[in-house]
Amino acid sequence: MISRVVDVDLARLQWIEGRRRVGRAAPPHVWAQIDLITSALSRRVGQVFTLQDLADTYSAADGWTLDLLYDATPEGTAPPEVAMVADAAFHDFSRRAADYEP
Repeated sequence: MISRVVDVDLARLQWIEGRRRVGRAAPPHVWAQIDLITSALSRRVGQVFTLQDLADTYSAADGWTLDLLYDATPEGTAPPEVAMVADAAFHDFSRRAADYEP
């Protein structure tokens, strides 16, 4: 089995960009989506983790974040911007990493 290691610095740049795109004035449903992913991250990586642990989780996040957000989106509403919301959630969650430095 080939292990896919994600470069932490590259992942962090993507997370920062996602958080920047969300901005401060995002609609309430976007914040709820970020909270949903953040809760899932807490279950997936636990309370004690490193940025590399989080980057490794990020490498496989496309599928589960898409499923999570679409399952939580009420029928008849606009689909979520999965990449932006996921990146913003990873950015916010990364601040809890044992080796986090701004």
